[in-house]
Amino acid sequence: MIIKNSNVRQYLAHNRYFILFGVIGLILLLLILGNLNTKEKEKQERKKQENKTNTTTSNVYKPNETVISGGNVSQPEQEKNEKVINEFVQACNQKDIQKAYNLLTIECKDELYPTINIFKTNYVDKKFNIPRQHSMQSWYADRVTTYKVVLTEDMLATGKVQTANSLEEYITIVNTKEGAKLNINNYIERRGFNESQNNRNGVTIQVKSKDVYKDYEIYTIQVKNQTQNKVLLSDRNATNSIYIQSKGGGQYRGLTYELSEADLLVNPGNSKEIKIKFNKVYNPSTIMTNMTINNIILNYEEYINLSNKVDYKNTANIQIEL
Repeated sequence: MIIKNSNVRQYLAHNRYFILFGVIGLILLLLILGNLNTKEKEKQERKKQENKTNTTTSNVYKPNETVISGGNVSQPEQEKNEKVINEFVQACNQKDIQKAYNLLTIECKDELYPTINIFKTNYVDKKFNIPRQHSMQSWYADRVTTYKVVLTEDMLATGKVQTANSLEEYITIVNTKEGAKLNINNYIERRGFNESQNNRNGVTIQVKSKDVYKDYEIYTIQVKNQTQNKVLLSDRNATNSIYIQSKGGGQYRGLTYELSEADLLVNPGNSKEIKIKFNKVYNPSTIMTNMTINNIILNYEEYINLSNKVDYKNTANIQIEL
C-alpha cells in the first residue's frame, strides 16, 4: 500500500517506534490471552475426566452392595469380611498353608478338603501357582454373606499384565464362635434338618443335611431298610424319580445318573447314607418344602430278573417335608 498524503507519512515516520511497540504489545497480549484460554480449557477437561472417573468408580465398584439379593452389607461387617478374605489370600500367596487352612469352616473342610495336604494340592497349588491380588463384590446376603472374588495376577510381583490368568470364585463368610471363617471354591453353606423323615413298606428315609453350592445342592439322606429284601432307592436312569420342590412349585431333579447302582442299593436290615446332587442354582429367597422319591424298588432280586422292567409294580413312593 502506497501512502500519498505527506502529513500521514510524516506522522508515521515520526511515531514509527511507538506504533511498532504498540503492535508488538497487542500481539503479546493476544498470545497471553490465547494461552490462558488454552490452559482454562485443559483445566476444565481434566476436571471433566476426573468427575467421569469418580462417577464410574462410584457406580461400578461398591463391594458392600449386594448384587443378586439386594441391600448393602453394613460398613463394620464389610470391613471385617474384607479383613478375613485379605488374610486368606495373603496366606495362600505366602504358602502359609496352615494359616489359610485354619480360616476354613469345619463344613468346608469336611466337604472339600478333609486334610491339609488335600487343601494344598487341590486348592493352593492350583489357584496360587502365581502371586495373586484380588477384588471382591458382595453377591448374596442371607444367613451368610457370599462374595464374588476375582483373583488376578499380581502385577507388582510379576511385572506383567495377564488377564488370561484371572480366576473367579465365590467365597462365603460364616460367623462362628471362633470368629469369621470361610467357605471357598463356590461352596456356600451346610444346613441341617430336624425330624425330616418318612417311611413306607418298611423303608425309612431321613433327610439329614444339604450342602449348598453356587450351582447345585447335595442332600445327604439316611435310608433304613427294615425289609427282608434288597431295596433299590431308584433306577439311576430314571429322569425324574427323585426331586425336591420349592414353595412356589418349582421342581429340581436329582442327578441319580451320577451315582452307581451299588450307591443306591440298601441290603436288608441295613442303613445307608446316600448323597444326591440336585440341579438347583443357589438363591436364598427360594424356600424348599419337600423331597419326593418315587418308584422305590422293594425287591431288587425280582426286579433284575425281569426282562421288561416297566412291568415291575412292587414299588413305594415317599415324600419328606424339609
